[in-house]
Amino acid sequence: MNREDYALKKFADIMKDCREQMVQDVLHGNNDLYHYLLCDRNLKVRELYLRRYELKWIALHWQKSRELIETKDIPISTRHELLKIFLQIHQDFISAWGYSPMDGFFIDAKIDSYEILISNDQKWQEMLEGVQLSILKANKALEKQIKEAENL
Repeated sequence: MNREDYALKKFADIMKDCREQMVQDVLHGNNDLYHYLLCDRNLKVRELYLRRYELKWIALHWQKSRELIETKDIPISTRHELLKIFLQIHQDFISAWGYSPMDGFFIDAKIDSYEILISNDQKWQEMLEGVQLSILKANKALEKQIKEAENL
């Protein structure tokens, strides 16, 4: 078996493992997926959760590819060539998902940016809930004062 065939077979195995991981994520409640599927918040925010999950899932393919290439079973002399083959396969893979080959080099940065956006949204939601609670408290206090004034 030549190196390209070996790489294709191994990448197919990696894809199978990652699909299984996705199934497990659905069955066991991955946070990003459930926020996307079940949150009733803004559609744009829900989309952030989906994009972050998708990029993490795509990155998992590359992580598993690197782990395979870096095993002791593969001689150092062939690792460089295999790395190039896996890189091309992975670029084709991410292109099939609608990302450019350059996006593959910035997946971690994109994941980080989604995490920042999601974190900022969560902070704003907490602040909004705090303001809403303050308004409720103020309204209750005002209603109480009005009742007391009516009873005078």
